Amino acid sequence: MKLVFVILIFATRIFSQEVFFPKSLENLNERQTNNEASKNSNDKKKLNPVTWGGNELTQEERIWNGFSFKTYILGGGAFIQSGNVRLMANSIEVLGDDALQGRLKGMVKVEDPSNGVFLLASNGFYDKNSDTVTLENNPTLTQNKKDGKAVRIKCDELVRHLEEGRTVFSGKVSVVSNDFQLFGENAIFFEKDDKIELSDKPFVFAKSKFLQSEYVAFYVNLGKIVLDKNALIYQVDYKKDIEKQKDRDEKKEIKGKKEGIENQEFQRQLTIFSGDQLIHSSKPETQTSMIGNANMIREEEEFQADQIQSSNNNNLVKATGKVIFLDKKNLIRMESDTAIHNEEEKYSKSFGQPVVYFLEKETLDEKGKLKAEVLERFGLKKEIVCRGNVIVDTQSNQAQGEYATFYEEEEKLVIEGNPRLKRDNTTVSAGKILVYPRDDKAYLTDGLKVLGEDKK
Repeated sequence: MKLVFVILIFATRIFSQEVFFPKSLENLNERQTNNEASKNSNDKKKLNPVTWGGNELTQEERIWNGFSFKTYILGGGAFIQSGNVRLMANSIEVLGDDALQGRLKGMVKVEDPSNGVFLLASNGFYDKNSDTVTLENNPTLTQNKKDGKAVRIKCDELVRHLEEGRTVFSGKVSVVSNDFQLFGENAIFFEKDDKIELSDKPFVFAKSKFLQSEYVAFYVNLGKIVLDKNALIYQVDYKKDIEKQKDRDEKKEIKGKKEGIENQEFQRQLTIFSGDQLIHSSKPETQTSMIGNANMIREEEEFQADQIQSSNNNNLVKATGKVIFLDKKNLIRMESDTAIHNEEEKYSKSFGQPVVYFLEKETLDEKGKLKAEVLERFGLKKEIVCRGNVIVDTQSNQAQGEYATFYEEEEKLVIEGNPRLKRDNTTVSAGKILVYPRDDKAYLTDGLKVLGEDKK
């Protein structure tokens, strides 16, 4: 006959015995042998002391897989306390005096103040031996950070390892923070390392950005996210169209004041950023680095490099290692070891064996190239300034000088500083040489002098 006690006062039991209890209960006879052997081991797992209780308590004898156990049914403020972690529910069924296992039903709450974690679910299962709690039916984990940042994770099912402060999420997972939203399947949250890992091709959303890769690690406190293996970003921005605004201002008289923002010209700009690995951080400033086979593609321009570092919402770009910058609108390709680019000012600087290729409009074939020690491109003025050992090759000529300026609208290159022009076996010097690389034409001015033996 079952023994039933109903206690209407608060009941508490405290146990700290080191008991190992298999979920199946089928190896119960082996448990005692294993425990005795483990007592002689220095590596034996130390279980947290467990406290359990509630305002109502019912005691029963129940059969679990053929074995009889005392079962305590707690209600009215029911809880299990394992170390610093507190498990609460409308009703908890505790197996054995030692709280070897516990079934939590209705409004399940788990509080882990040492890690700042709070969990909610409709039901759960506590296991003392593994020091875990399993929550089902779309549980939610919330972690509040000291600096006000917070992260909320939802999934189909989770297993929290209480002492480790580690949570394994199964099924569909969504992570929402102040900076990002992550969606995928299966994840692990390492609270002590401040890291959330998703490894099944997750998606990431941020302000005006969409990110995707095979693996994502998100560091909440740092505002840092790492995308590994085929990282990709889509970003949409609306920027001032400087050229349209300039044309508009020239046609329309502005009466002593600037136009309001509603009257300014804006254009939509899509940026596609891809590579092997992406690291995005918001501290101390927002910065994105694409490492390995990095590509940044916009409607009228493309960047390629071993590594591209972007900041200020992709307005400031630094590229290193086999850098290629293609300007499809102005038919120019620039190559170098290192390049920096300011999108707002339309300014670029290339150094480390920089080369400019002048391209044919229809096919983008090379019609000429220019080498120098340093290249600076002023996009608003549509000029490229070259300094140091300038060499220009066209289809039939080679020109040299100390410095040069290429005027993009006129497609004209002006070479100065002891300029020289070589064609076949004849070399000619002049005060200034004008080269039209796409048309393979050259003009010499300010005094001519033929150098070498060929006087043609």
